[in-house]
Amino acid sequence: MKKTGPERKIFSKQNMTSFTMQTTLIKVPKADPGEVTVRFFPKMLNKTDGSVYGYRSETRKELIYKVSQSRVPSFDQLFRDVEFEFITIYQFLDPTKNGAKSKDELSDMLDKQMNGSATKKWFPYNWSDAEILTSFHTKYFDHFQLKALKTNPNNWDILDIQGKNNTIYVHASTAFESVLHIYWYIEQLVVSHQSILPRDKDCKVAIIGGGPSGLLMARKLVQMGYTDITILESKENNSGGAPPELTERYAGKTRTFLFDQTSVSKDKIPAELGTCYLSPAYDNMIDDFKRTGLLKGQDRVRFDQVDGLPVLREIVIDDQFSSDGPIMNLIQKGTPGQELLDKAIAPQKLKGRQIPHAIDATAYYKLKGFEAYYEGKDLDSVVDKFKKFDLVLAKTIVKYVLFHVKNFGTNRPFAPDRKRVNPDLFRLNIPQFLEKYNFKALLGTLQYGYSVQGYGSTAPDSTMPAFYLLMWVTPGILIVHLEDQILEKVKELIPKHLAPIIHEKPVVTAFTKGWGTVWDTLKEQFEDEEHPVHIDYGVDIKRITRLHRVGPKKII
Repeated sequence: MKKTGPERKIFSKQNMTSFTMQTTLIKVPKADPGEVTVRFFPKMLNKTDGSVYGYRSETRKELIYKVSQSRVPSFDQLFRDVEFEFITIYQFLDPTKNGAKSKDELSDMLDKQMNGSATKKWFPYNWSDAEILTSFHTKYFDHFQLKALKTNPNNWDILDIQGKNNTIYVHASTAFESVLHIYWYIEQLVVSHQSILPRDKDCKVAIIGGGPSGLLMARKLVQMGYTDITILESKENNSGGAPPELTERYAGKTRTFLFDQTSVSKDKIPAELGTCYLSPAYDNMIDDFKRTGLLKGQDRVRFDQVDGLPVLREIVIDDQFSSDGPIMNLIQKGTPGQELLDKAIAPQKLKGRQIPHAIDATAYYKLKGFEAYYEGKDLDSVVDKFKKFDLVLAKTIVKYVLFHVKNFGTNRPFAPDRKRVNPDLFRLNIPQFLEKYNFKALLGTLQYGYSVQGYGSTAPDSTMPAFYLLMWVTPGILIVHLEDQILEKVKELIPKHLAPIIHEKPVVTAFTKGWGTVWDTLKEQFEDEEHPVHIDYGVDIKRITRLHRVGPKKII
């Protein structure tokens, strides 16, 4: 497709870049029943070189769901019958810093690291007994580089070219990578920019790509009355190439693999190698999906800590607490400081004068926040400072909420008018932004809530513009990761007109049948002969010729 000058500027490699994500699904003999379901290693993610930075046990996730629904007597009782676990492993690469790496290169890196002694300290499974079932290698999160945002190409420039040359852009880079942002962006377009759409509802519409963006745009156009829509998809229908023991459901960066584990469930269990979690921010979109039949037979697995069960999430703490920093200073205060930390990381305890190599995620958010907030500050009365840190954290959260509302309002995924947005969000990387606006107390929470999703590092050398942090970490996303006592303090401090954004049940969830099943259901709706949408699979597009004059039946 011959691009116009503005299009070339916006989508050039000098201005827009992306990461690489690789996820690998393995089957491995089970670990100890007391092991965690998810473990995240910030140090490894911050390398951005393709290192393994975390894993999730799909088997334990399913068990926790069943126990939380009171469908089984106990976790331990059911776990006794489990022989193998299915584990999803994550790798993250920033090619602009560490060069491009192929799927095979990252697979070799995975094997080397998993056989290394360092990984064995935090990965509790025997890699030599693991069977690799499948892996997913993808370009991930197209975004503007910091140097580009400083000099203009941005998401509002994309809005300015929408509809010109009979073209509308709705792929993930127009907003953000998540399904929720795609959904929000399409809603924003049809509400605020209706003039970009053709007036003739019977005109021909071609949508390139059958991923979530293309499928959701086709769905929205049908709801608006358009009658002749064709989706051009390069892949064959259901041609994922998964091994026989897996059923693959996919669309774009969604990769849901369904596997059998009868000792855990009579139904197939989903392993998400792409699109995965949901938060309360997804609720309105999910309600819309339910009304239109996209969630038939689906439930949302509560992926949150359940009392009486093993710790759900842990963070590996290597290189996160300096030898002369606030947390070690607290330990050196003897019994008063150590008792506070024992209480904070319970049920674990300090080992001598050392924090365990991995601790509960909610405890980590607080400890890392304390470390970042008081770094380089006066550490006199450090014990008292730690006792009062819940209030500091709550006040910082409220301050962040107010900052977010000031810059984004209630608009999602971002404010229609760039002038509303503080220019620092385009000039500063994430660490610089946290420092300047005194949000460093949130660093622990953001390392997980932002970075673990593959949206970039929060380390000092991060190149991620703060703008993307604000796009993803909305007030609703931020409070998902709070301890109950801190959430209560936030509720006390938040202005009354903003109280509705504080959810009573800030939980993370996932679909019981996976995201891939959602898109399969939508595709099935499109397959009805009377439906306005038709999907052409296996399409190899050689050239796109656009009309520069709007014709009655010519829209590409």
